[in-house]
Amino acid sequence: MGNDIIKVTLENSFEKTLSERIKKDIGELIPNDVLAGIVSKAIQKAFFEERKIEGRFYGQDKTEVPWLVELAKELLADDVKKQVVKWFADNNEVVKEQVKKLMDDGFAKCLLASLDNVFRDEWYKIIESMEERIRSLKND
Repeated sequence: MGNDIIKVTLENSFEKTLSERIKKDIGELIPNDVLAGIVSKAIQKAFFEERKIEGRFYGQDKTEVPWLVELAKELLADDVKKQVVKWFADNNEVVKEQVKKLMDDGFAKCLLASLDNVFRDEWYKIIESMEERIRSLKND
C-alpha cells in the first residue's frame, strides 16, 4: 500500500506541475477540468502504455515497453546486478549443483547430437558415392 501512496503522490504532483506549466501558456483558453483530463491522458499514454513504432523495422511494426518501465530498468540495473552477484555468492553451492546437473544432462546430449551429425554426414557421402557409381555403371 505504501507504494500506491507514493505512486499516486508522484503522479499527482507531476500532473499538477505539468498542468500549471501548460495553464501559464494557454490556461485562459481551456477550463481546469478539461486541462486536467488532457494532462492525465497524456501522462498515462506517455509513461504507462506500450509504445508502437510503425514500419521502421524492415516494414514491420515494433512494440516497445512503456517508457516508465524502460526508465526503471535503466535506473535499477546496477542495483539488480549487485543483488544477483550477492545471491550467487550466498548460494554458491546451489549454483554449482545446478551447473553440474546441466552439464551432466546437457553435455552428453549435445555430444551425442554432434556425433550423430558427423556420422550422418559421412553416411550420406557414402550413399551419394555409391549412387554416383551405380549411375556411372548404368551409363556405360
